[in-house]
Amino acid sequence: MAKTESFTNNSTRSISDINITSTYGWDVLRAIDLYRMVLTDMGIDYNVEWDASRTACLIAKSAELREPLEVLEELASIVKGKEVYVIGAGPSLLNKELRFREDDIVFCADGACSPIEGEAMVISVTDLDGGIEPADKVYNMGGYVVLHIHGDNYRNIAINIDLVKKWRKRILITVQTLPPCSSVTVIPGFTDGDRAYLLALSLEARGIITIGMDLLSEISTAFSKKIYGEYGYSTVNKLRKLRWGYRIIDSLRYGILGSQTIHR
Repeated sequence: MAKTESFTNNSTRSISDINITSTYGWDVLRAIDLYRMVLTDMGIDYNVEWDASRTACLIAKSAELREPLEVLEELASIVKGKEVYVIGAGPSLLNKELRFREDDIVFCADGACSPIEGEAMVISVTDLDGGIEPADKVYNMGGYVVLHIHGDNYRNIAINIDLVKKWRKRILITVQTLPPCSSVTVIPGFTDGDRAYLLALSLEARGIITIGMDLLSEISTAFSKKIYGEYGYSTVNKLRKLRWGYRIIDSLRYGILGSQTIHR
């Protein structure tokens, strides 16, 4: 049974009142501090991440993408004040029937978009680690792609720029460092799951129902990577990433909500 949580948002702040492209309304100093700890713990080279961010700017410019603020305001008009689903790729997703109604709003992390059916508005938050097909399915359903470009994938995405051009009407590119241009943005997070969750919060969703957000589980599934088969024990590196995802959510969500957390 999936762990389900609902978070109530009493904030009256407008999304247009914050500098989304650079700070996105978060506790910026806390977010930067967390990322420094991630870099140290995971052995990530900041210079490579900076190169990835610069490449992301070139990709966005070459594909003639819409400005991030425009896409975010469009998403906010859909999400604000609504209860939404956030779907992760954890083991509690297995054997779930994910058929949604037309008025549902669903954020899904990478390969966790694959089993989604129905007519919901779907937002894929992905670095394409789970393959191109899940994000392409979401776009073809009329949904949005929030594409994260980082040090491990920027070369492959640059090669597949035609795909980015195909998605240009409903795509947002995010990066791991403070963006060196206005064509990309930052959403705090280290995995697709915690980015999806925090994006839903920042767009002022009224409540969040989580499925498959098993960030403390030791089991990974094929929705995360096909190497696990249907499911299997996570690698040590994967476990460390998931724990950081959990810690980032726990550290940052109250800065946006400022309200009570309700478990149900």
